[in-house]
Amino acid sequence: MIDALIILDDDNSPRGMVKTIPYLCRAKFQPVSGFKIEQASEASMLVMDLSLNSEANVSFIRKLFRILPDKPKIVFASRSDRQEIVQACAIGGATILGRAESKCVINLSLRKIFRDLGNPFYRVEANAAAAAAMRVDSLYADITQSAIVEAPLPESGILACARNVIDAVHGQGVDSWMDVVQKHHSHTYCHSMMVSGYAAAFGEELGLDTETINILVHAGLLHDIGKVRIPLSVLDKPGELDEEECGLVKRHPEFGREILSSQANMDERIIEVAYSHHEYLDGSGYPQGLRGDRISPLVRIITICDIFAALTEERSYKQYYSRRVAYAILLEMGAKLDRELLKKFRPVAFRSEFGELRRTVKDINARKLAVSA
Repeated sequence: MIDALIILDDDNSPRGMVKTIPYLCRAKFQPVSGFKIEQASEASMLVMDLSLNSEANVSFIRKLFRILPDKPKIVFASRSDRQEIVQACAIGGATILGRAESKCVINLSLRKIFRDLGNPFYRVEANAAAAAAMRVDSLYADITQSAIVEAPLPESGILACARNVIDAVHGQGVDSWMDVVQKHHSHTYCHSMMVSGYAAAFGEELGLDTETINILVHAGLLHDIGKVRIPLSVLDKPGELDEEECGLVKRHPEFGREILSSQANMDERIIEVAYSHHEYLDGSGYPQGLRGDRISPLVRIITICDIFAALTEERSYKQYYSRRVAYAILLEMGAKLDRELLKKFRPVAFRSEFGELRRTVKDINARKLAVSA
């Protein structure tokens, strides 16, 4: 299943802002002459980047819309071409966007369609973790959108995101947080929220101070921000990546450092995590091949959370593992990871309802003391 099937004129590549859609959702380009109706059932929405000055194209769109009246549709037209605008409005049944619209407008239009589709993420049960995840969804989308259009990241949004994650994990436990965020349609959102959730729980388990936990969660939220420069068709590709695609994905730490370094007042520790979270203690990581003490404790913590989240994240197009198997894989990585930190991560990996259980144990001990007194 893909998010958007983009139907193009045979002799044209994507025009204007249409070419940015694969960076905003999982999309596939399809020349109109090779289109088959079966392809539409594999997409959540249809996007038309066809010349509306062509009677054949207009006829094709009208017929397709009659066959699929309930499928969300976007039609792109040139705002400077009066005939195209008139034809787009006459076709009806679609969101009409100009090819020169900003990425911001396109992103907001896509987000509205996902909400209207009733994605399972938007129907999660009403609890504190679900409410927090809904707020973070909107805030994280704003952060991602800012990175895509190379605008300043919304600092207040990042602070609110981090606070929501910490409160949800502390209040209802890391399992509740993971159950909610895994319902989201976006792999990038899901993974970043999982990493930040594990970072919040791990920081509490390690007894870190509030400020350091905040930095950890911020870093978890932004560690993969460089992936906004990589098409989702590559990030979410079901099969193995080819050499060129692998090379592009491996550049995301570099992209992340570029994006975050351009932000005013961005904490250097967060930039370091974004750039170095794929480094291993034995020097086999990337992008710099750092070894040992050159990798900071905060980077080591996020690296463990990052790998564990990637291994356990449930997605239909990739293999995922139980927590027990995932933790065993981390152990098998040997000298690549910080062994002492990995031992201390074990309770986070296996403890159900982390925050709730922690407080329950405290309450039991308090009652025992009261009885003995």
